Amino acid sequence: MKRKRLIGWGLAFAGMALLVVLAPAPPPAGRDGDVVQNVARPAAAAPPRPARGPADSEVLPLVARVAEARQADGRLWQPSGAPVAPPSPRMPPPPPPPLAGLEPTVPAAPPLPFRMLGRYADGAKEGVILQGPDGAVLIAHPGETLGDNYRVESVAGNILVLSYLPLMLRQTMDIGITR
Repeated sequence: MKRKRLIGWGLAFAGMALLVVLAPAPPPAGRDGDVVQNVARPAAAAPPRPARGPADSEVLPLVARVAEARQADGRLWQPSGAPVAPPSPRMPPPPPPPLAGLEPTVPAAPPLPFRMLGRYADGAKEGVILQGPDGAVLIAHPGETLGDNYRVESVAGNILVLSYLPLMLRQTMDIGITR
């Protein structure tokens, strides 16, 4: 870590020294003791024009040709002459709508296949008489399994609580009769 830091600082100082060496020299300043004399210029004389390289008559046609080339093919050009693709004016397409039927669903038990026929009581043992999906008559006691898919959890007041075993979901049935 210390070595990398030293190398980084060395490179930074070397870069600054290179900038100092390659920087253009400032114009010489007047020295103390130099005599400065004001010289009046004639009013009609125009200020000298700085040197520009090629004459304006050569540059203007070149600028016009570049502008025509840009308009002709619609592409932008880099100074190196290589074409650059223009930025796309289109917006990205909106995300696709969710596919029908693929929405996440919460698992649910099917409707209860039983029909309430009545209540059964034998001393302290209480049950509910149900008709099954195949027409069979069943007596449901808490803790028993009805068919392969349902277990009786409780009978309390006018509510029968069943568990659908494949999904471990509880379902209730109003038995309408209170004791």
